[in-house]
Amino acid sequence: MKKIQLILLFSFFINLVTADEVNVYTSRHYDSDDALYEEFTEETGIKVNIISGKGSALLQRLKAEGKNSPADIFFTVDAGNLWKVQKEGLFQSIQSEKVLTEVPENLRGPNDEWTAIAKRARVIFYNPENISDELVENFNYEDLADQKWNKRIVIRSSNNMYNQSLVASLIENIGEKATEKWAKKLVGNFARKPQGNDRSQIIAVANGEADLAIANSYYIGIMLSGSAGQEQLEAAKKVKMIFPNQENRGAHINISGAGILKNAPNKDNANSFIEFLISKIQQNIVKSSRKITKSKMSEISKISYPNYWLLQSEKMIAYQIEKFLLNENINFDYVIRKFSNTSFFDIIIVTKDRPGLFLNLISIFVSEDLSIYESRIFTLDNGTVIDLSLIHI
Repeated sequence: MKKIQLILLFSFFINLVTADEVNVYTSRHYDSDDALYEEFTEETGIKVNIISGKGSALLQRLKAEGKNSPADIFFTVDAGNLWKVQKEGLFQSIQSEKVLTEVPENLRGPNDEWTAIAKRARVIFYNPENISDELVENFNYEDLADQKWNKRIVIRSSNNMYNQSLVASLIENIGEKATEKWAKKLVGNFARKPQGNDRSQIIAVANGEADLAIANSYYIGIMLSGSAGQEQLEAAKKVKMIFPNQENRGAHINISGAGILKNAPNKDNANSFIEFLISKIQQNIVKSSRKITKSKMSEISKISYPNYWLLQSEKMIAYQIEKFLLNENINFDYVIRKFSNTSFFDIIIVTKDRPGLFLNLISIFVSEDLSIYESRIFTLDNGTVIDLSLIHI
C-alpha cells in the first residue's frame, strides 16, 4: 500500500514540475521567434523548451518517439510540412475559441488540426538595370516558362518545400499536365544549376548572373535591414520585386503554422502558446535588430506613443484612423510627429498599395539610416493598409 502511495505522490510531483512548460519542435530559423518565446514566458510564466531541426528530421523524430514524445507543438514553415505531420496522424484538433474565431477557415488545416500563424508570398525579383519594368509588367508564374527567359532564371533546389508548394498551387490552378510542361520549360530556362537558399538567388540577380529570381517576399526585408551583412544589403538595393498574377488569381501565398501534437503532455500550455503567437502576429510587431542602448530607452520612456497607440486594440486604432484620416478616395496619405526632447518620430501611413509601401519604406529607412523601433501593420475591411511606426534617427 505504501508503495502505491509513493508512486502516486511521485507522479503528482512530476505533474507539478512540468506544468509550467511547453515543448516546441520547430523548423523555423528566425531570431524574432526567440524574442517571442521570451515574451511568452514573461507574460505567462510558462517556459518554452525548443527542439530545432529540419521539418523532415523532426517528423521522423516524432514518429520514433511515438506516445512517449515530449513534444506539445509542431511549429514550421510551409503548409506542406504541416500536411506531412497531419498525414501521419500526429496532430489533434485545436479547441481554442480564439483560433477558431479569428483565423479564417481556409488558413486552418482539415479538422482544425493546425493553424496558420503568418503568411508570405513566393515572388519574383529582377534587376531594373538589366531588364525594363515594362518587360515584366503584368507578369505571371506561367511566364517563367517563356523561351525569352532562356538561361536567365535562378531558383533553389526543387527538394525545397517552398518550391514544391508553388508547383502544387499551379497544379491546382492550371492542371497537372500543364504544370508538368511548365516545369520542364522552366528548367530549360535556368541560368545555372539550382544552388543556395532564397537570398542566394536574389544576390545572383543583383550581380547580373541571372535576370529573374524566385524567392519568398520577406527575405528582401531581412537583406535591406543590414543584419545579414553588407553584401546582402547592397544586393537588395539593386533589385525590385514582382507579385505575379495580379490580373487573375494573385501571387502564391504560403504560411508558417503550428499544431498541437496528439500526445502533447502540456495541452493547455500548448493552446496558450498558439493563442499568444496569433495575437502577436496579428499585431505585426517588428522590433529593430539594432541594439537599443540605455540612453535610447530613456528617450523612449518619455514618449506617449507606446501608451497611446500600442496599448490600444487594433479595432480602436482602426476606428480612429478611419474616422479622422480616411476618406473613400484616398490612395496614399501619411502623418509624421516628432517627440520633443527625443530623436524619435512616429509615422502613420495609409495606402491601398501594400507591396509598394513595403519596398518604398524599406528603401527610405535604409538610405536615411532610420531605425524602426516598433511597427504595427494591419488592413481595414475596405482594403486600406495602415502602418504605424516608431522610428529613430
